[in-house]
Amino acid sequence: MPRTLVANTETRFRPAKSCSLPVAGILLALLLMATASRAPAAEPEKASDEELKKIQGTWERTDPAENAPYRKATKEIKGNKETVTYFDADGKVVHRHQVDFKLSKAGNVGLFTFSNLEVTEGPQKGQKMEGDFTYVYRATDEEFREAQGLMSGDQGDPALNVWKKVGAKGDAAVPAPADKPAAIDAKALAGTWEPTMNQRGGNVEPEEQSKRHRLVFDGEKYTILRDGERLIAGTYKVNNDVKPAQIDMSIDESQNAEDQGKTVLGIIEVTGDGMKWCTGGPRSTERPKEFASEDGSRDMFVVLKREKKKAE
Repeated sequence: MPRTLVANTETRFRPAKSCSLPVAGILLALLLMATASRAPAAEPEKASDEELKKIQGTWERTDPAENAPYRKATKEIKGNKETVTYFDADGKVVHRHQVDFKLSKAGNVGLFTFSNLEVTEGPQKGQKMEGDFTYVYRATDEEFREAQGLMSGDQGDPALNVWKKVGAKGDAAVPAPADKPAAIDAKALAGTWEPTMNQRGGNVEPEEQSKRHRLVFDGEKYTILRDGERLIAGTYKVNNDVKPAQIDMSIDESQNAEDQGKTVLGIIEVTGDGMKWCTGGPRSTERPKEFASEDGSRDMFVVLKREKKKAE
């Protein structure tokens, strides 16, 4: 986020000085390119659809300054909307804002221009910021770099934020969404799935707790394990005729006898070896409408990745 907004939105969520020597070198190179891009001959032009597609999905930063009140930040990009969320050490949301954005290029320099900023969670909830703001960025399939403080009118010292793609090369996983998620059947679900993010009521469960669990699909049956021990088992059905796809998971056995015979109503999306699953649990009679668990919600939103089979 450009420094012109720091005083009003993210002052408490950004390290004041974060540039190491290698980063400073990168910033210098970007600064030279950005300076060149202001020449009349390098009028910004709209970025390609492929460039927009490349940045879709969820990105994560986990390297704030020691005195910052957040320990992790995520940015979720869907279409031309971006939502940025900051979490404390306990996984609680301390700030969230959303913006509209557009991508352009000046020569070889990528420009990310956002507008209609609105804070949706945290002490500044409800605050809005008018105007368009631009920073220099560069994205690959696995990394999103945003260089701030370089553009004309952007205040403050140059700073570089590096975001890693969630789900890239085995990292915690929300995969970049496919244009059309494939129909979900027993073959698409087969295998053992490891949770990489578990959110309930706006709070994200610590990673060490999430990783104790596994979700196993085998034919028409499923099993939920914790530390290798069976917690819940039963059968499931998927309805691909709606979007997102719906999954009903009947509980045939459970460590909690009260849950036996109940059906868990959920929604599900599978993209290759990545899965998103959201449910209200066995005591809920309502099916979630979206992959989210806002503050106060009893829904559980889980992101998983398929475990690779060990070589025999």
